[in-house]
Amino acid sequence: MLSKSELIDTQNDILDKLNDNMRDDRKQAEDFAEKLAKIYDLKDGKEIFGDLKIVQELLKKNYDDVLINLFIERQGIIDLRDENERTLFLLAAIYDKSLLVEIVLENRPDAVGQRDKYGNTAIIVAARQKKGINTVKAILKVCPEAAGQQNKGGQSAKSWALNNGNYEMFNAIKAAANEFSPERQAVWEILNQ
Repeated sequence: MLSKSELIDTQNDILDKLNDNMRDDRKQAEDFAEKLAKIYDLKDGKEIFGDLKIVQELLKKNYDDVLINLFIERQGIIDLRDENERTLFLLAAIYDKSLLVEIVLENRPDAVGQRDKYGNTAIIVAARQKKGINTVKAILKVCPEAAGQQNKGGQSAKSWALNNGNYEMFNAIKAAANEFSPERQAVWEILNQ
């Protein structure tokens, strides 16, 4: 088994190659995802600082399908965290990858409760992105109760959208909240007073 420093070096080598060579080469993207999976397998699910740099690069370069396949093969990869405690699911929300978010939620509905070190959930980080509306809608479609989630500072996705003038986002979250049962609606209103 590789040591922690050897795994980090391997990951950094992969990241360097990814940045230098990827340029729309699907086979290479798949190879990098497979190497990430092997790193995950070697670690036996234990966290290593910076695990998700490769995931971020694949998301930035729009290789969502590669990550979807990786997630389907190794669902445990959703539990890996970076230095800010973000997961693949939270990063997908940041990069507005609504299909990836939806697939994760269909297979791992517990992912909706994942939080970064500031207490932000996927719906909150998606609401912070100007183009995050598709991801917010995907989250609310599967888990409408996510509309009431708050971070450590007491901010919800709805309050964040309203305070920043993103009325399309605000209205989407408000509409989802109206779909709650009367019991859920009462809890949601108490949480957002």
